[in-house]
Amino acid sequence: MVLPRGEIATPAYIPVASRGAIAGLTPRELTGLGAVALTVDLHELYLQPGVDVIEGAGGIGSAMAWAAPTIADTGVAAVAEQRKTRITDEGIAFRGRLDGSPHRWDPEETVRLAHRMGFDVAFALADPEDPARTERWARRALAEHAWQTADRHDALSLWAVVTGGADPERRRSAARALRRLADEDRRAGGLGFGGYRIEGVGAPAHETALLRAAVGELETDRPRYL
Repeated sequence: MVLPRGEIATPAYIPVASRGAIAGLTPRELTGLGAVALTVDLHELYLQPGVDVIEGAGGIGSAMAWAAPTIADTGVAAVAEQRKTRITDEGIAFRGRLDGSPHRWDPEETVRLAHRMGFDVAFALADPEDPARTERWARRALAEHAWQTADRHDALSLWAVVTGGADPERRRSAARALRRLADEDRRAGGLGFGGYRIEGVGAPAHETALLRAAVGELETDRPRYL
């Protein structure tokens, strides 16, 4: 994978630095241990220190003192589990973890945040329980991504999220729909998806069928994130 801030040879293990750092390790130490990229929780950074601070610092790489690629995870899976979170077709309404303040995200807002913070890769907003809604949101995210890319002249790569729960056929259908959406977007002059996150598939052997169901419907030349 060739990204604005470096190349990643796949397969690669990508550590998760939820709040922009990994406790007890400096960026130099992480690089020395072989880390070639970090996944960061967009939701956490949005709450603290906030997009204005990160943008003002020169972007997520400068704010973290991290020169390699960064990947923005929306953090929506954890947000969705909170008691006061409400998910509708318009987006997600939730309470801030720090002070209980109300917030509302839609597919367009998460794309704008990732562009403003200067990530290399960003996952589109997804509903963990509803592949059809995830597809609708992905379509909206693609449109916003095209506008942001043209306006900012940056090179962020937007990735779709394949959901579907524990049903292999539902997973297969969700992946097929997202690939079809990416193809339609490219034919219309858009950027399509740079890759795919396959959500909710763990390591146990019995979940191999879920992974194969999704991967079998995706482009062979696009990376997948588990």
